[in-house]
Amino acid sequence: MGLGANLMRQILRGISYFENFIGVIGLCIMALSTFTSVVMRYVFKFPLAQVEDISIFSMTWVISIGAAMASRDNEHIKSDFLSSFTKNRKAICIVGLLLDLAALAIIIIVAKWFGLFAKRSFLFGETSGPTGIPIVVPKISLLVGAILMAVHQLGWIGKRIGELIKECRSGG
Repeated sequence: MGLGANLMRQILRGISYFENFIGVIGLCIMALSTFTSVVMRYVFKFPLAQVEDISIFSMTWVISIGAAMASRDNEHIKSDFLSSFTKNRKAICIVGLLLDLAALAIIIIVAKWFGLFAKRSFLFGETSGPTGIPIVVPKISLLVGAILMAVHQLGWIGKRIGELIKECRSGG
């Protein structure tokens, strides 16, 4: 195994730790702020709008990072109907590769939109009314999630190409 493969494996492991960390922290913040909101509203009859913003902002991070984690683990929405029609491993690999490339193209387009979405909020200096938190904070989570999904999708494309090469060499 080459130096490049080890470096890539370490980078992907670091990305995985980052996703897990942000996901856990986001869930904790979301749960704590939601609990605080409920207690303040129903026990003390004093609702706090700031807590609602924090809960919603952390939820956007949890959803975006969760989508990237699903992509990392290849657990996103997919359909495997082709394998019921053919047992030709090479055909399945080729179609899978084409689908992976199409998914990557869609992710890149969506990431560009998310980048423009976040840029607009940053340039206009939009902030949340109650907390004053810049609106770019939850919007940037969409861009980060899409970038992470693209990285994971590239990894799956690489694996698919490796499978295809292996199938071609074995004469399948």
